[in-house]
Amino acid sequence: MRKLIVLCFFTVFIAASTAYAGQNPYNQNVVCPVITYHDITEDTANVTEWKISCDKFENDVKTLIANGYTPIFTSDLYNFLNNCENSDNFPEKPIIIQFDDGYTSFYEMVFPILHKYNIKAEVYIITDYTQNLPTYHCGSKFLGWEQLKLMEDSGLVYVGLHGKNHEPAINSSEEEMVKNFNLAWDVIDENLGKHERFYVYPNGLFTAKTLKAFQEAGANTQFIWVWNLSSLVKPYNVWTRAHIGPNTDVTTAISEYNKLLNINIKK
Repeated sequence: MRKLIVLCFFTVFIAASTAYAGQNPYNQNVVCPVITYHDITEDTANVTEWKISCDKFENDVKTLIANGYTPIFTSDLYNFLNNCENSDNFPEKPIIIQFDDGYTSFYEMVFPILHKYNIKAEVYIITDYTQNLPTYHCGSKFLGWEQLKLMEDSGLVYVGLHGKNHEPAINSSEEEMVKNFNLAWDVIDENLGKHERFYVYPNGLFTAKTLKAFQEAGANTQFIWVWNLSSLVKPYNVWTRAHIGPNTDVTTAISEYNKLLNINIKK
């Protein structure tokens, strides 16, 4: 625990000595892998690169717990890095579990597993696809606000933003991307209460323009793929993550994540 306290003081020093004091792997000495899933199914015949089996996810959870990892929310990491809140209770091996898009499978299959093991996970939704009750869009069924509120009220789920629609932000003007960002968060706040602004890029596509625009619009953290990390993101509130597919060993993925993070930071 002493190591984490030292890191906390290190973070304060960084915050005091630079103009930017948010989350960014270039100015933090805390390792917190983020692993990302999309859809989940009980039918192994329907497994794809972006849809894993329910058994695979539960086995990943058991593997993480057996290896000493504690799933946390991005807000837990954010508060630790920026405010040194609850530093005595911050886990030695934190990890963040995320699901993109907001498919109803998260409620039907992921949420029961979270309850079973009493762990946290995050789901990043597309607000144009989200209605009060689950709704189909382009053949996929998306979570409704009632389900999202029930899960957040459990304390095991955080709901973040994966875009007002699923169009890459880089395809929009700065005015339009900021407008859509704010409109989407207004809808989330209206349905679920005031939220910290954690944002996942649709299709993982970003530029220096989008990073700057969303940070100025109030994004607390913007998530990008770890393999896209470069010095471009140094001035911004960015954290990295790795995709978990149906054939991905979760411990290997974390090891590769850490290696790639270190390689890219040293470039």
